[in-house]
Amino acid sequence: MTEVIERTPSREPVLRVQGLEMNLRTGAVHYRGEAVHLTPTESRLLRVLMLNANRVSPIWLLERALGGTRGDSRKIRFYVARLRRKLGDHHRVLIRTAHGTGYRLSGRTVSPS
Repeated sequence: MTEVIERTPSREPVLRVQGLEMNLRTGAVHYRGEAVHLTPTESRLLRVLMLNANRVSPIWLLERALGGTRGDSRKIRFYVARLRRKLGDHHRVLIRTAHGTGYRLSGRTVSPS
């Protein structure tokens, strides 16, 4: 499924990737129609992954998104594991690991108009 950022006056700006939706204004997240309650840190991490869908988000970018410093990869692994658990991504189909590099969210990115 293609990621779309809707920017119409009657709708909120929403990222959509593979059944995953994030309202950019409110931060509300839904996966396959069900609300997913995320912490602010998890939300920031997911936003970076969604904005870079199907591209590897390098560890340094994710560390920066979380307000950490380089070499803080354990923190990234911790939050990615929490996201996977909350999304029911037990088989790591949605959030994939690029060993030694970073993570990517499966999906295709479309630039907003």
